[in-house]
Amino acid sequence: MKLCMMSLVMNGHYTPAEIIQTAVDCGMSAIDWVTTHNTPASELRKRCDDAGLPVAAHTPLLRGFIEESPDALDEFKRSVDDALTLGAPLMMIPPFAHKRVMKLAEDRRLWIEHYRMMLPVAREAGLALTFESTALDRSPIVTADEALEVLHAVPGLRLTFDNGNVATAENDADSFRKVKDYVEHVHFKDWIITDDPIPGSDRKRDGRFYTLALIGKGSIDFRETWKAIRESGYDGYVNLETCAPGEDLPAALKRVCDALRDW
Repeated sequence: MKLCMMSLVMNGHYTPAEIIQTAVDCGMSAIDWVTTHNTPASELRKRCDDAGLPVAAHTPLLRGFIEESPDALDEFKRSVDDALTLGAPLMMIPPFAHKRVMKLAEDRRLWIEHYRMMLPVAREAGLALTFESTALDRSPIVTADEALEVLHAVPGLRLTFDNGNVATAENDADSFRKVKDYVEHVHFKDWIITDDPIPGSDRKRDGRFYTLALIGKGSIDFRETWKAIRESGYDGYVNLETCAPGEDLPAALKRVCDALRDW
């Protein structure tokens, strides 16, 4: 398993240098820069090069498309420049619900239009463009069938498979098997899943309540998910999108990496 640091999990509390060092200490194979952490992309690239840590992906958290701004495509193009500077082979643009409230089918239709605009720009730059199922309020793309609707409408678009987000609506191992031919990157996350709300939980697509948990400490059957991924022949990176409430995060990440590496 090629483990990848997801910089987002350490955002706000750790510097880019500390994020990179944690990835190295955990024996991770690469890093996905989620935003550039208010740091020039060239500086992040140099720090990664100095540490011998490849950049597997760049995930800018853009607002333009969500807000239907006329400058949205220009915002994306600037992120493409960052991805190229970082040396990332792919970008992931998550399809969060549009600010303007609408039916899920209409939201997906708009995202199809957005990805049709973005894909030629990414391809010209030599980058793979991916999206993921999201699991926030009003997420328009969660299930495998919803992801396939977008993939079939935008030939050449690829998928970042997020097991935890998909699990809020359907079995994530079964979902992976349906989309496996489109998967370019993988995210792992875990949830504590309850029928009633608990502190920190959110109601998701299936009506249950989900609270982020350290990978391996929640309700997700990762072994079944990983079995499906392994049987597909996928040999790319796996982001560890996890948290460790009340714990030392770098130490917790090290334990998770060591456990996953034994699978």
